[in-house]
Amino acid sequence: MKHKTNEAKLRSLIKNLHTIEVALLVERIETMMKLTLQDIEEKPESYDNWFVSHHAYVNLANKVIEQLKP
Repeated sequence: MKHKTNEAKLRSLIKNLHTIEVALLVERIETMMKLTLQDIEEKPESYDNWFVSHHAYVNLANKVIEQLKP
C-alpha cells in the first residue's frame, strides 16, 4: 500500500471538500495558529522536543497567518 505524503494528503483534502468546508477549514487553521502563538508566548518550552523547537511552530504559524490573509 502506497503512503501519501503530507502534501498529497492536504491537496486531496482540499480537492474533495465543498467550498464552504474549505472556508471553515481555513478559518479553523487560522484560529489554531493564533492560539498556538498565544500559547507559545506563555509557555514556549512546552513546544520544544528533540525534533523541533518552539521557533519552528512560531515560523509556521506566522507563515500560515500571512498566507491566509484576504
